[in-house]
Amino acid sequence: MALNIGNCCEVLIKDSFLFVQSIDFNMVKVLLTHESFSAVKAGQEVYSEQLKKAFPDLEILNFQNSKTFSQLEWLSVLREPLHAKAVQDHFVKELNSLNPELVFVNGMFGWNLNNLKKQIPIIGINHGTFSALADCSFQRNLNYFRTRYLYSWFEKKSFQNCSKIVSNSSFSDFNLKKYYHLNSTVIGNAIDAHMFNSLNKEKMRMELNLPLDKKIILFVGRADYSKGFDVVKQLMDLHKDCLFVCITFPKIFVHKSNVLCVNPMEQSQLAKYYSASDVVVFPSRFEGFGYVSIEALACNIPVVAYFTGIVQDLNHPLLYKVQHFSVANFSKGLNYALAHFPEKDYSEIIRTQFGLPKFIQKFQNLAKTII
Repeated sequence: MALNIGNCCEVLIKDSFLFVQSIDFNMVKVLLTHESFSAVKAGQEVYSEQLKKAFPDLEILNFQNSKTFSQLEWLSVLREPLHAKAVQDHFVKELNSLNPELVFVNGMFGWNLNNLKKQIPIIGINHGTFSALADCSFQRNLNYFRTRYLYSWFEKKSFQNCSKIVSNSSFSDFNLKKYYHLNSTVIGNAIDAHMFNSLNKEKMRMELNLPLDKKIILFVGRADYSKGFDVVKQLMDLHKDCLFVCITFPKIFVHKSNVLCVNPMEQSQLAKYYSASDVVVFPSRFEGFGYVSIEALACNIPVVAYFTGIVQDLNHPLLYKVQHFSVANFSKGLNYALAHFPEKDYSEIIRTQFGLPKFIQKFQNLAKTII
């Protein structure tokens, strides 16, 4: 039974790319993205790879080979919309040679495609909205006002240029309606169930040189306020008998005797750390989806997570939902999870609900409806 603690609040996530492809699998498909694809992948890069599996011939045009403006423009309050425009301009320049039947835009990366929306069907990918991200995780500073009002204006304009919108969770769909008054189809993200699965805990600890006689609490994510790392640091003092393993990007250092900071890593290695842990703590203040919770549950590891993103949609015996955001409630969740380690394997629940075949089928079926 899931453990619900306290009251809830709304939250959310961010944007970053544009996808183009043809439903005819013999024709060219193109992915336009802000990110370069590194060995250590963030959530958006993982999502892009999943789309590539749905549309295998996807070609990638990213910001690095699309930028056409001075590096000084990185200082602009319109930095992200300018990056998006550079990618879109590159796409439009190559439009005749690409000749796509269908365009996918991620977040604001379709704001300048209004002249194409009557020519080519466009599907927008909503990861939660900039508006919700700002309201739920930013203090009232310049970054808040830029994200809440400027970035969200471009994102809304992008989605208004779309034939259909896909949200990655019911929570993202809710925020799309709340802030932009637009509707969407919910298609949840997927995980690689062959990579994230239950492995022998003792064997993984020996391989990773982790102690066999300690309770291990794992944190995966950026070490910042939005991901709740301030809460994690307070939990370290409340649970001094546990070892906190923190996999952060970039790697940080916490000078406490019960903390081990680890470099970011490829997903195949990350799965070993999940299996070596007793519980994963995920106090992120905003998520549109939230891969960490799903990946850990796929490895049959209990998760104590804030009530945001896909956590709102999911009922799982090993998921402990913190509905009122406080250090005390996360500590209660950890105590409960550490005292009730799973005696059976529940990973099939995640494989069934978030496997790649379902994700691929839903996207391909959606694409067929608007070609």
